[in-house]
Amino acid sequence: MLRTVLGILILAISSTAWAKTWESTERLAQVAENAARSSQQAGAQKLQVSAQVDSRLKLPACGHYPKSRTPSSLRGTAMTVEVQCSQPQPWKLYVPVRVQKFQQVLVLNQAVQSGQIIDASMLRQESRDVARLPYGFVSRPEQVIGQQARRHLGAGVALKPQDLSARMAVRRGQDVTLIGRIDGLEIRMSGKALADGQIAQRIRVRNLSSQKVVEAIVRSAQEVEVLL
Repeated sequence: MLRTVLGILILAISSTAWAKTWESTERLAQVAENAARSSQQAGAQKLQVSAQVDSRLKLPACGHYPKSRTPSSLRGTAMTVEVQCSQPQPWKLYVPVRVQKFQQVLVLNQAVQSGQIIDASMLRQESRDVARLPYGFVSRPEQVIGQQARRHLGAGVALKPQDLSARMAVRRGQDVTLIGRIDGLEIRMSGKALADGQIAQRIRVRNLSSQKVVEAIVRSAQEVEVLL
């Protein structure tokens, strides 16, 4: 009888102790941070992740190391990690995680105007959180030097590919030489560009001799070729 009573007491004490055993919020945060970190592609020079788990959260202690599942991509500076346990009492928790990916990017030393040509003196490299640059960024000077700004850009702006375009070789209203080639012969005429144009781009050009408007391909800053 005494053994039976002691057994019941021990079981009751064990059950009470288990009921008061909660999953560590620190471990939940660690699981979410590890999952977020492993989901990121290589490239960032410095990666910082920070999970947000309410310290007042009460979940039954998991009998195994909690499993996790992350979304396929980062949205802005945040992602949500699914943390789950299967035993002894199943539960699932969605943990918000802030992600910071620091990398060297090109930043403007000065403001530039629309159409202005970018040179090396206008640029510097700076460590930025590229998770906050959803439209992309540029990291190598050779990607932008010699290109022109598509719009006004302020000092301190981290350049992105959409900010720049290839330099215009020909400007609207500029005098150009129209070149036509046929049967081994080359014919040169004076013309006026009716649009801006990059190398190898088609633009409309007015033949100043006939006043006819033709399409021509920009070959250099002074010459355009009419395809006969």
